[in-house]
Order: sequence, then structure tokens, then C-alpha cells
Amino acid sequence: MTGTILLLDPQLGMLDSLIHGAKVATGLPAPLFVLAAQAAIWQYDLPAGSSQPADCKPSALQQPILLLQDWDDPVTRSHYAQSLAEREPTRAAEKGASHLPLSDPCTRGRGNWGSHAASHPCHPAWTRQQIATFINERINDRITDRIADTSPLTIAFI
Repeated sequence: MTGTILLLDPQLGMLDSLIHGAKVATGLPAPLFVLAAQAAIWQYDLPAGSSQPADCKPSALQQPILLLQDWDDPVTRSHYAQSLAEREPTRAAEKGASHLPLSDPCTRGRGNWGSHAASHPCHPAWTRQQIATFINERINDRITDRIADTSPLTIAFI
């Protein structure tokens, strides 16, 4: 196993995030944007349907996954991250960022965008700590695996 995957408020549901982004931008109901979003997905060959990130088979990648998701994000909604974490419970470490009320100084003036892409910049120390802990755990896992490896060491001289 090499590497890790860090997902910070990931756009796992392409159609969903496009229509909810349009809703936030205009104030109109999200379903009004389904046709336009589907046209954009088709035009720009964006991953959607069974090929969207939310429906991928991360187990094929073999890397551990850290999901940092703002549960209140109105655009990249959290149920996709939650679903991925439930499908991959042994590899996906799911962490919810702190709730950011609209009255929080960090979200003031953002209107309907609320906490979209604001939770992690608003809590940088928490975010860095989650990432550092995750990476340190992966390093410790690798060290433990190597210590436990009792296969003979082979040295080749050429």
C-alpha cells in the first residue's frame, strides 16, 4: 500500500452539487437546474451517474481515505461522504468539521453559500490536526507492518 487519499468537502455527487450550487447562487429551487446540470455534465464529460466519485469503488485503489466533510455544506452535501465512509469502514476515516452557524464571523456575508468551502479555512488548526493524525497513523501502521514482517531479508550484490 502506498499513499493516502485526503478528501476535503469532496464533490462526490456531481449532479447534486451542480444543482445545489445553482440553487445557492440564484435562490431558485434546485430541481429547476437538473436539465442544465445534465447538459453541462454531458458537454464537459464530467463524472456522473455510475462513474461519479460517490459511486466509485475506492477499494480498488487500496489507499486509506480521510474524509473531512462540513456536514452543513449546502453545495457539496455530506450524505455522499457519509455513504462512502459506510461502504469503506475499514479504510475511510470520516470526520465532521465543526458546525458553523450563519452568525459565525467566518461565514458572515456569505449569504446562501453559508459554510460551503468555509469550514476548513475557518478551523485551520483542527483541519491540520486531523490530517497530521491521519498521516501519522498511516506511518505507524507501515512501521508496525515492517516490524511484524518475519520474511528473510534478501540482499543482492551485482
